[in-house]
Amino acid sequence: DDITVQETGGPSALAVWLTVACGILVLVLLLLLSPVLADRRREKHLQGDRVPAVCKQYSLRVFRLLGRPYQPGTAPLQYARLVDGAFPDLEKDGPSFTQIMQDILQAEYADVPLGKEQQKELAQFPQRLQRLCRSQVSGLKWFYFRFIRHI
Repeated sequence: DDITVQETGGPSALAVWLTVACGILVLVLLLLLSPVLADRRREKHLQGDRVPAVCKQYSLRVFRLLGRPYQPGTAPLQYARLVDGAFPDLEKDGPSFTQIMQDILQAEYADVPLGKEQQKELAQFPQRLQRLCRSQVSGLKWFYFRFIRHI
């Protein structure tokens, strides 16, 4: 009639290692998925009336990370020319940042709406910035930009 209860002393080492491995796997998957989700969210916002604002915000963020932050008191077109001088490769596959900034300013301040070609160029500009960023940085810095800062 005596029932013997045996104490096990806690979870086995295998259970602990499996838990840790599953946690690491989940973190890696989240880390790899986060830039994809950020790209999709940005693409969703790069439609309609928000294209210039999203393009401007993303551009300023990328150039800040690349060491060319916007300085208060600098005129937008003056800043764009400085960026064009610092990153001449940006003009190889599309309009210069100065032209992009002119389109953004036209959309923000003029009563004239942007044409379809201008909207298309603005919508493609973040992809061009990603390529520029990839060409400017490598290794751990690129990993930081892409997976932590979602560039």
